[in-house]
Amino acid sequence: MDPSDPNFLQLLRSKIEKNPHPYVSFSKPIDKIQPITGRIYIDKIGINAQISFKKDLVKATRLMLESIPSLTARIPTFNFALSHNRAFKKLHVRIRPLVSVGQNLDLDVLNKEPEYLTPSEWHNELSDLLNKDLLEHNTHASGCDSNSCSTTACSHTDSNDSSPVLIDMRNFYENKVGTFKGAICPDVDTFREEMSYIKQKYSKNKKKSIYMYCTGGIRCSVAGAILKNEGFENVKTLRGGVIAYGQWIKSSSVATSTSTSETIPIESSNNIKPNKQKSLFIGKNFTFDKRLGERVTSDILSNCHQCNAPSDTYTNCANKTCNILFIQCPACMEKYHNTCGSSHCIEQIKKPAEQIKSEKAPTIHPYRHRIRPELVFGN
Repeated sequence: MDPSDPNFLQLLRSKIEKNPHPYVSFSKPIDKIQPITGRIYIDKIGINAQISFKKDLVKATRLMLESIPSLTARIPTFNFALSHNRAFKKLHVRIRPLVSVGQNLDLDVLNKEPEYLTPSEWHNELSDLLNKDLLEHNTHASGCDSNSCSTTACSHTDSNDSSPVLIDMRNFYENKVGTFKGAICPDVDTFREEMSYIKQKYSKNKKKSIYMYCTGGIRCSVAGAILKNEGFENVKTLRGGVIAYGQWIKSSSVATSTSTSETIPIESSNNIKPNKQKSLFIGKNFTFDKRLGERVTSDILSNCHQCNAPSDTYTNCANKTCNILFIQCPACMEKYHNTCGSSHCIEQIKKPAEQIKSEKAPTIHPYRHRIRPELVFGN
């Protein structure tokens, strides 16, 4: 079927009605290019789907999902990415927890939802907190230094401080290339450790206002519910995460009156020139796909791990047995052939693919080193 065919949706609906139980094969590879690629995680508490497809398949994809009885009228509005290109090579469907939090989750916990703020509400509340300098301060913009702080105690802030706190619930390496102004990001290795850090740090002040955000909202939905279940009273999260906020920044023009401080929607202003909202998120939004990031603003917050030049382009070492995640500028990418630069990795990628596969070489680095390239590079 051709998506450009005016009768495409009708034909698709007819096919679905004839075969209402489509399935995904876990064993047979699909040789031709797949119209839909991505990752779908299925758990007893829900589904986390990140998929990539051509824009002319949007309606067809939604129709296909809505045709599944257990999903009918339960599919939320699609949270579209900020950059539109093929983000995945294949389609993977896995039975696994939506988020690894180190504890059993059930619907009773998840029903204790945090307060969800739309991008507009989030922007207005965060702007007010920043303008009045009300947010809890942290010596380190991207979290605490792991050499002087632990996940159970931190001397940089007072856990009894009543000031609202803005927490980046993503990984520390995501925070390196993009962050909301005023946010802290605990310097830990896993989401599980970050949850432990927050619960222990603020356990004596559960009335404290906690603002949290992540890439697309899933992690904060889970984290917020856990905190609410444990007695934290004021937990707010950005609905749709950085992705939704970035889309809102791109699309929300406003006009400001010269006679008053009132902000007027562009639709209702006739003679006032519109101004774009200034993003409170700066830099790149890290993504867990082959793009490894999508730009929100032009700010570059980080440096190449190899030459220290300004750069915020993440990559994985081309030698799959190394596979460290690091920031690499275009010059170093060319110089080191998309690798970390070690002589072993450069020689390894010169070998034929079949030889590399037959060697079955073990992974060079442990997980902590793969996400902390400074431990490999020594910088």
